[in-house]
Amino acid sequence: MRYEIDRRVLAAHNRSPVFRHKVNGKTVYVKKRRRSKNPLSRLAQSLIHRLSGNPLTIAPPGPGGDSVDFEAGRLERLAEMGVDVPRVLHRGRNYFVMSDAGPTLAKLLANQPDRASGVVAGALGALRRLHNLGEAHGGAQIKNITLRDGRTHFIDFEDDIQGDAVGPFQLRDVFLFLFSLERQGLDPDIAGLCGIYDAGGDATRKKLCAALAGLRTARLLNSRFLSPLGMRDIRSLIRLIDKAETLTRNMEKT
Repeated sequence: MRYEIDRRVLAAHNRSPVFRHKVNGKTVYVKKRRRSKNPLSRLAQSLIHRLSGNPLTIAPPGPGGDSVDFEAGRLERLAEMGVDVPRVLHRGRNYFVMSDAGPTLAKLLANQPDRASGVVAGALGALRRLHNLGEAHGGAQIKNITLRDGRTHFIDFEDDIQGDAVGPFQLRDVFLFLFSLERQGLDPDIAGLCGIYDAGGDATRKKLCAALAGLRTARLLNSRFLSPLGMRDIRSLIRLIDKAETLTRNMEKT
């Protein structure tokens, strides 16, 4: 089956970097070349990371070269390694076509919150397996993780993470996963979920709590003077910081 996308279809989705499409009745997803992110924003985040040294503030590096070729190639390499990712069906000049990997966890948990326990545990196990292969996702939020046929899949591999950066980004992946659960109002248990990720250990919990403690100045942004600015992300972060500090205090008492 040919999966080449007509130029008129691409033009009709000019403002959509990713869109769903049907080819001979089969649902696929089309991802177009990503526009470069604001260089000043990337520079600011890099500066914050250099000043703080906090692994949670590390800036995503972006794609290695052309975003279409980079991400399609990375998906193909991960699939060869046994990672559940969308299958690349076609590479075009400014886009690539991939298989449907199922609904995102964000949508799934919004519609079926009773499945949260099993779905979240499965996703953490899959994230750990990805990390054990020496890889990091770079944006492991529940909007970038899907479920199809009972298997956790990862999507949106846009960042070229290599070498010494892999370790910090793996911790950041765990943080982003917990942060996205908090942001969706699912009240994640840091100790319990880190324990699932570590298969009963506590190394990640300690690292994550220490890193979150280093971000405690974020509380200064949660003032009533700044409240009109749209503080959902800041408040989610502060709740995680508060949980980490409470957890650390309780652990120190035992």
